[in-house]
Amino acid sequence: MRSAMTRNTLYGFALALALFILLSPAASRAGVGRVICVPWQGDPGKFHTAVSGVEVRLKGVIETTDTGPVWYRWVFGDGTQSPVASLNGGLRYNVEALHIYSGAVGTPFTAQLQVDGVDSSMANAVSDPYLVKIEQDNLDARVNMAIDEGLWWLFNNNYTHSYLHTFDGSEFMVWRQWDYISDAFASPTASAIQAFAINNHKINGDPEEDPYVRAVRLGMNWLLQGYRYDGRWPMLQAVAISAQAQGNPDANGNGYGVEVRDYENRPVYQGGQIIDAIIASGVLPGDDTGRDFTGRGSNWTFGELMQDLCDTYAWGQVDSGTYRGGWRYSWNHESDNSAAQWAAIGLIPAQEPPWNCVVPGWVKTENAIWLGYSYNAGHFGYLNSGSQHDWYFNTTPSGMVQMAMDGQVGYDDPATPDDERDPKWAAAEAYMADNWNGFLHNKSYNWGEDLTYGWYAFAKAMRLAVPHPVVRVTKSDGTTFDWYLGSGDIKGMARRIIEIQQPSGAWDGSLTNAPLTTAWMIIVLRPALFAAAPVACFTAEPNPTFPDRDVAFDPSCSTHSETDKDIDNLVLFQWDWDNDGTYDESTDE
Repeated sequence: MRSAMTRNTLYGFALALALFILLSPAASRAGVGRVICVPWQGDPGKFHTAVSGVEVRLKGVIETTDTGPVWYRWVFGDGTQSPVASLNGGLRYNVEALHIYSGAVGTPFTAQLQVDGVDSSMANAVSDPYLVKIEQDNLDARVNMAIDEGLWWLFNNNYTHSYLHTFDGSEFMVWRQWDYISDAFASPTASAIQAFAINNHKINGDPEEDPYVRAVRLGMNWLLQGYRYDGRWPMLQAVAISAQAQGNPDANGNGYGVEVRDYENRPVYQGGQIIDAIIASGVLPGDDTGRDFTGRGSNWTFGELMQDLCDTYAWGQVDSGTYRGGWRYSWNHESDNSAAQWAAIGLIPAQEPPWNCVVPGWVKTENAIWLGYSYNAGHFGYLNSGSQHDWYFNTTPSGMVQMAMDGQVGYDDPATPDDERDPKWAAAEAYMADNWNGFLHNKSYNWGEDLTYGWYAFAKAMRLAVPHPVVRVTKSDGTTFDWYLGSGDIKGMARRIIEIQQPSGAWDGSLTNAPLTTAWMIIVLRPALFAAAPVACFTAEPNPTFPDRDVAFDPSCSTHSETDKDIDNLVLFQWDWDNDGTYDESTDE
């Protein structure tokens, strides 16, 4: 009898416990799977930049376990909060709020995104912090804010359609470039990946702390596995390659290259951007791509894929005739500098560690022949030296990128009396510098937009110059200015890019629509094309000061934009006391 009573008591207790679990607030929150605020530079401990009195956008993702209603609000950390709003019908929501913070420089705020799966009382809310700090209103702060806005716009404006698929049926994310001259999915997706990754949202990050990691992973999956319609238009496909007139392009001897097929079939334009995305993403040469491109029975590594992308550019270079040494829309068929730059932008970083891809020397020698044909009096033309669009502003820096690939010197050491630059580079740089205001402010007379295509080409040329990046460009009269930051009355490219950013966070430009242009402008605003970079910062004391008084400069606020890196990972500090482009002093602390 006592045993039966014990069983009944246990059954009753279990039933009561089950009812308690079903009705308790903790259990009701099971509908809220995860709340993730977007971290600055992929690090939940870093602060987003705000300027006192200027509106900023707080950004987060809500993941749910069912499609039932959830309620959310933003608590801004300054004593104010947003109204409670509700969502239903989905499993993932991107949410945002606009807010104006006020305070002294250096003031931190810890905002929260709160989500409740019970009701609008928010008594059972799950939350995640969003860190904001007020910074001095200068170009650095405005660049950070512009990048922050641009990345969020990219994250929210990927493309979906029923005709997009993956070979293995896996999930993907894709961006689209579409206008009256092109319809592409590979290059805008690749450039979006690069934009996220160089801001430290990398493929090996934690998607439970950084929602942009998911975008990078799914975007990379699209490049590797994606196709349009019935499989005839994959993003990447193997192509048989063979010896060419100048030599053997097959560096790894497997008989294949890899090209971008896509729907528009312009592999030359898109392949370099795929290479850049892979390099920036955080994958390593030995990592598995998850795809067997030739049916050999095993998946390719990223190192094999990268070498075969490079091999295809060597194989597809024009072998002879008027256009010898360049590239255009398809392989071994005509040349134009707009297209040929994409070979260079991919091949240059692919040769660097850890990828160490082999590019035959004859590719560079042949390319120099094309550049000689298409150059005249300080500028590079489109199809030849006299063929131009938009005052040569797009094709001249495109030619300079190719010069960097070919090893032609583009950097002049101001500490030496001689100009070490290749004469063509020096003249092209002077042409762009002399016409700088028009370059930044003219509208394309073909497409009516800012010359963002040329801006991206110019930034690539300056940052990839041999043997060092070019910070200050030289005009024909010998004067110099900082092309990115600006100097005196001369506006820098960074300021101009920020000026034309739309309230949504996007950019539009010539030749490309918002997804591709936005990715490119984010890449230009970062100081490094392929990797997260150090962040320079210093304080001065006293500030302001007076003539002939000592000033102490302290760089200890400098850091690194990669997660788990800080000032201890910085090995060199260089100081330019008079802003003339020459470093006057170097220290290791």
